[in-house]
Amino acid sequence: MIKTEREERLETALKRIAKWFDEFPPTNQFWDETKERPMSYASCYGSDGEREFMRDLAKKALEGSI
Repeated sequence: MIKTEREERLETALKRIAKWFDEFPPTNQFWDETKERPMSYASCYGSDGEREFMRDLAKKALEGSI
């Protein structure tokens, strides 16, 4: 069965959403001045920020903008 471009895009987005962890962009924020301990996305934006990021990922996949 050959998948359409849309099906491929949606499947990729769903896999990222299902995985959830390690799927967030870097925050460029650090816990220390030497920039050796990066802050996680959740630390910077909270769980609501994580959910909003994933909602936006799903929305963009449905719209075809990713």
